[in-house]
Amino acid sequence: MCIRDSYRTGTMEKLGLGYRDLKKINKKIIYCSISGFGRTGPYSKKAGFDLVAQGMSGLMSITGHPNNPPAKVGVPVADLNTGMFALSAIQAAYINLLKNGEGQYIEVSLLESALAYTVWESTGFFYDGEIPEPLGSSHRVSAPYQALKTKDGYLNVAAPNQSNWERLCDAIQRQDIKSKEVFIDNVSRVKNRMELEKELEKTFILKTREQWIKILDAAGVPCGPIYNIKEVWNDEQIKFRDMKVELQHPKTGKHSNIGVVAKFLENPSSLRTPSPVLGEHTEKILIENGFSKEDIENSDWTNCCKGPILKKDLEENLWVCNACGKHHRINCIQRFDIIFGKNNYEVLKTPIPADDPLEFEDSSPYIKKLNSARKKTNQDCAVMIAKGKIGNIDAIVGAINFAFMGGSIATSEGLSLIHIYEPTRPLYISY
Repeated sequence: MCIRDSYRTGTMEKLGLGYRDLKKINKKIIYCSISGFGRTGPYSKKAGFDLVAQGMSGLMSITGHPNNPPAKVGVPVADLNTGMFALSAIQAAYINLLKNGEGQYIEVSLLESALAYTVWESTGFFYDGEIPEPLGSSHRVSAPYQALKTKDGYLNVAAPNQSNWERLCDAIQRQDIKSKEVFIDNVSRVKNRMELEKELEKTFILKTREQWIKILDAAGVPCGPIYNIKEVWNDEQIKFRDMKVELQHPKTGKHSNIGVVAKFLENPSSLRTPSPVLGEHTEKILIENGFSKEDIENSDWTNCCKGPILKKDLEENLWVCNACGKHHRINCIQRFDIIFGKNNYEVLKTPIPADDPLEFEDSSPYIKKLNSARKKTNQDCAVMIAKGKIGNIDAIVGAINFAFMGGSIATSEGLSLIHIYEPTRPLYISY
């Protein structure tokens, strides 16, 4: 079994669902924990996002053009790399499990996943202590290896080694710069990168992008256009390689997807099913994990025949089931059943008028904020309070009914389970 979590440090342990807790149940468990900065160290409890990781890893200091404001990489590279590193680590842990029968705890952070991609920049800094700066499309240790301006746009040209450089000069009929002392080898070309760019663009500006592609392709010089997204999906190579896949979705109809990147010769990969609708596989997964159909039909987490509640009908103040389309009322007792488990709690107060503060000896700051909000809503809300265990934590929880708002709960332990449901979202509990 593989478990992955991306909650703040300490959350899963508070719930009794940390690696050491689960390992007692299953020694072969593979547990991958993803965080912003790692589970140890001075930043271990800080929340992390891709943008923050890009900035703190140095990526934003080397992205963009010189003397311009900081720029992030165009895609969430820290997020994406974290997923790839996590996947590789899980696969390695699984191989170890097959060989040695051992489970594993894995940590992957956004910061370290972004930092790992500063390969040229960090290596150079370790060597000479110089702080690298952004270079636009240029390469840090090779030239010419960049976008060059043509008559109708830009073209990428990659001539980093000597043979490619000489072919480039011959193809564009600039033998004069091929043997010029300041461009005689790669070290010289990198050192004089700005002057080299000006010399090359004197020639490239005379023809269109497509004209230069034909000339350079014929000469064996690596080059390519800089596409916008529309141009990408119209490219003949992309089409030939089946990178655009059409699938039929039960709700939205036919739509396009990015195809499979890794091609398997013996067992070809393919996209066969669209993304699932909310709750589509709930029953299947529960049955695979030992629940019977009767258990599922009678369960409090589904609240109806199959699916979770999806949206609120504001006119009738009821909730509409995603699976059967029927209306269902969700009362405070049902919410407590979901939070604590059926009958594993004690109702302390019900209902509490809007002007009656929620006062307990161990009230959290969140409950104090809730009191303030309830006064503003006046007659529009009523609250029930219950006491029980969430995981291994003793907690006091308030379930709030708002006429046209969602609902929230708060625990005395500061766990802050917020938004049991919202008008446009399914029934869920977030920690």
